[in-house]
Amino acid sequence: MSLAYSAADNFGDDLVATKEHMRTALQHSQVPYNILLDRLGIAPPRPGADAAAPLFQAMFDYRQGQAESGAIGEAKITEALAARDRTPYDVVLEISDDPTKTPLIMFKLQSAMYSHLDAQYISNAHLSVLSVFSRNPALKVNEGCLDQPLKGASI
Repeated sequence: MSLAYSAADNFGDDLVATKEHMRTALQHSQVPYNILLDRLGIAPPRPGADAAAPLFQAMFDYRQGQAESGAIGEAKITEALAARDRTPYDVVLEISDDPTKTPLIMFKLQSAMYSHLDAQYISNAHLSVLSVFSRNPALKVNEGCLDQPLKGASI
């Protein structure tokens, strides 16, 4: 999904607009990948080729509350761990927000495309943007720098 921003835009307003764009995009999220490539006029990668996918794919997985176990009526809920090492996503952002534990933010990147330092850079940039805009969402988009120093962060 591509969104255009102006440096003078208010971050809070852009965040609300982005959320609405995401909701609209999710209405079409079940379109098979090969049909999407065909409609965009992009040739799919050849089977067995080492070429990167023609589209950058990212996944955001947000888990709120205690999801490890529980019950709904007679049904029991248990946590299942799924490996994402064979998924098509270039970047996966996992956030686990359990009020009884410390929140966990994890970035998972395809090791064939990204190094450990790339993951560290993306993580630090994400935390920097969160830090800046969570303190003042009225800031303009261009006032949030990706290279703000973070306490305890090193690259």
